[in-house]
Amino acid sequence: MSEILNIVIITEASFPNGFGATNRIIAYSKGLLNLGHKVRVICYRPTEDKKYKMNDQKMGKIDGIMFEYSSNTIIRYNNKLLRVISTVTGIIKIFPTIVKYNRNEKIDALIFVSNSALAAISLYAFTRFYNIKYILEKSEFPFVLQHKSMVGKLYGKFYINNIYKLFDGIFCMTKTLYDYFKKLKYEIKLCHIPMTVEIERFSKIETKPIINNEYFAYCGDMRGNKDGLLDLIEAFAVVHQKFPKIYLVLIGNTPDNKEHEKIISLIKNYNLKDVIIFTGKIKSNEVPNYLIYAKGLLLARPNNMQAQGGFPTKLGEYLATGNPVVVTSVGEIPVYLKDMETAYISESDNPSKFANKMLDLLNNTSKAMQIGKNGQQVAKNFFSSVKQSIILEKFIKEIITFN
Repeated sequence: MSEILNIVIITEASFPNGFGATNRIIAYSKGLLNLGHKVRVICYRPTEDKKYKMNDQKMGKIDGIMFEYSSNTIIRYNNKLLRVISTVTGIIKIFPTIVKYNRNEKIDALIFVSNSALAAISLYAFTRFYNIKYILEKSEFPFVLQHKSMVGKLYGKFYINNIYKLFDGIFCMTKTLYDYFKKLKYEIKLCHIPMTVEIERFSKIETKPIINNEYFAYCGDMRGNKDGLLDLIEAFAVVHQKFPKIYLVLIGNTPDNKEHEKIISLIKNYNLKDVIIFTGKIKSNEVPNYLIYAKGLLLARPNNMQAQGGFPTKLGEYLATGNPVVVTSVGEIPVYLKDMETAYISESDNPSKFANKMLDLLNNTSKAMQIGKNGQQVAKNFFSSVKQSIILEKFIKEIITFN
């Protein structure tokens, strides 16, 4: 085995601008590059809206990471059939691409960041033929566990009993996930690598605030109730009554669907239209500016299966800014954070208590600043991409040596 690893990451996430999965990939990829290894990212699925593209290049290089889309286009079709066809085309076109890379320089490991059974099975056959180690990144409980229909449950059983066995190793973002896969007793190597964030990306930047008013901020996808956005808005309505000059900035995609209609309706009911700002989709390099100048950063995650198994990438990014964070006590968040010392931690699914934590922050700004600094130290101690990439490097080398 060469000391220098040649690693290819296959994902369905948008790149290089995107959300949690994208930011994690960039963080540990840069860490691996800094350790002297070679990393390339291939996105097999079109990810961009026609109206607003966060990414406009089919291939390129960012911070030393080579990337490309294997699909014919980066634009996601509105038509469902065309979306399926473009995704399947992207999967098929992965193979000549990595055959070429492997011919030029032997690929040591392929990291898979996706839930697609078709892509997972297809790439398994390829990795066996070319003797490439096949590794899965897992950041949440298997999505198939959420299926309720009989057909869905049968597919879930097939998926769990067969797909995960394809991999030589799985690195899990939480200890809960690690324990879950360990109980399945597959003959594969497991590793716990906590959420990974590039701390330096959120250090004080030499720019002026985009928003002149004092504000709280939330960053993330606003589809569904993954992050408890409705609870967050209800909590903000309570805070706004006592601090009418404070704003709420919601950073991320605002899809035209029923979930977003619920958000807009709630804002109207509380008469908050003039103090809530939607940024819409913005590029990754624009996010730190919004977070760094916020009075506090919010995450009202509900207590559901997703929260129990995962750990929000955005929380690591919040902490990295050094600003105080208000977050709910779900999953493994209390393992790393302590209420009123490193974060303001609220009971989940309770907007009233979440509002009280926000008020605590506003009523004692000196205490809030210290809590923010303490939280930043937690991010440096546990979530730094520098430390996590060393663990990942060791894990990949163990798999190569073991097998």
